[in-house]
Amino acid sequence: MLLAIPFMAVVLLLLALMVACALAARYLVGNKANALDRPAYRLKESILTPTEAEFFRCLEPCIPSSDYRLFTKVRLADIFDVNEDSGKNQAAFNRINAKHVDFLLCDAQTLVVVAGIELDDSSHTKHRAKKNDTFKDTLFESCKIPLIRIRAQRQYDPEAIVATIAQHLQPQASP
Repeated sequence: MLLAIPFMAVVLLLLALMVACALAARYLVGNKANALDRPAYRLKESILTPTEAEFFRCLEPCIPSSDYRLFTKVRLADIFDVNEDSGKNQAAFNRINAKHVDFLLCDAQTLVVVAGIELDDSSHTKHRAKKNDTFKDTLFESCKIPLIRIRAQRQYDPEAIVATIAQHLQPQASP
């Protein structure tokens, strides 16, 4: 009889453990199924940050639509190709694949890139942002495309924006 009690306790303990494992497995599988039912993505409120949207609302009327088209957040890999003879195809592509230019100005008829426009806010003072800015500056310059940098502000002067863009689009005098 003494051996029967511990044996019975062990059986009950094992039975309780099996029930607990079954409930835990059901809970985990149920939650996983619910997670799979939920989409992994959701629509953003806007493709532009509030700062970019404010600048865009000022910038767009400054661009003569008969001459230019303005695009937002264009991936650098959609603007530039990697030189096949560079020997660094994948590494070079990776550097431009996940970066974008805030605004891209293209010829209205041909859609040839005319200039990039970057809106520089306070985040551009951070070390990583400075490295990215230098990379973009060098990339655009090496392809002879102006990259116009405009400091983020509370309010924008449309005339100043037009003048800044016009200054960068002037043909550069050859030395």
